[in-house]
Amino acid sequence: MEAEITLTANTIREVDKSTSMLQTVSNMDARQQFVQMKLIKRTVKDAKKLFKESESQGTRVARFIENADLKTVIMTATDLGRLETINKHKKLPSPKQYKLKSKREIHVRMQNDVERCYISDTCQLHDGTIILTDFYNKKVKWLDTNYNVKCHCDLNKYPRDICCTTENEFAVKMHDNKVQFISVDGSLSVLRDISIEGGNIWGMAYIAGDLWVSTGSGINVYNRSGTLLKSIKNNVKGQRIFKSSPQRMAVSGKCYCSR
Repeated sequence: MEAEITLTANTIREVDKSTSMLQTVSNMDARQQFVQMKLIKRTVKDAKKLFKESESQGTRVARFIENADLKTVIMTATDLGRLETINKHKKLPSPKQYKLKSKREIHVRMQNDVERCYISDTCQLHDGTIILTDFYNKKVKWLDTNYNVKCHCDLNKYPRDICCTTENEFAVKMHDNKVQFISVDGSLSVLRDISIEGGNIWGMAYIAGDLWVSTGSGINVYNRSGTLLKSIKNNVKGQRIFKSSPQRMAVSGKCYCSR
C-alpha cells in the first residue's frame, strides 16, 4: 500500500510539473518545445495507465485475519527445542537468548479437598481458560482467567489424562478403563462415558475426531462412540513400533508425537 501511495504521489507531482511547463512552452524555441512536449506526453501516458489500473482493481479494503491455528499449535507443542550433537571443533552459532517475562505459583486446593492435590494433566479450552485433573481428589477443576478455581466436577474414579474434543467439551481418561466426556457450558457436567483399554496408563490425545489412547505397549484408536478403530503396536515385520510405553502425546498437523 505504501508503494502504491508513493507511486501515485510521484505521478501527481509529475502531472503538476507538466501543467506548469505547458504555460511556458510557448516562450521556448522549436527544439525545446519538441523535447518538452515529448516529456509531457510521456507523463500523461503514465498517469492514464496508473489511473486505468486503479479503476480496474476497484476500491480495496485491507483487513487482518488471525491465525486460528496458532493457539492450538502452541498448546500441543511437546518441547521448546531439541538436543543435537556436533563435532566439538565446529564453530557453534551464537545461542538465542530467552528471557522469562513472568512466573506465578497457583494454588488450586479447594476447601473440600480431602487429599493433597496431584495435578495429573491439564488442557486449555478455546477461550484460553484452563481445565486440570486432580488425581487424588477425583476432580476436574476449571480455572478462570486469573487462575482461580471457578468450578469443579466430582468424579467417581481417579482421572489421569485430559484433552479437548470440541469447543465446549473435553475428555478425561479414568483409572477404571473409562473415558468420560464432560461438557463446558458455564459449569462442568458429565455427559457420557466409553470403555477403553489401558485406563491405568498415561497417554491420550484427540486427533481428527478420534481418541488415541496409550495401552502401555501401543496405541488404540477409538471413535467418539467407543468403537475400537485400530491398534498401533507392531510394524509390518511384526516388530514393536514403540521402544517404551507411549505416554505424553500431542497432535502436530496431521501427525502425532509421543513421549
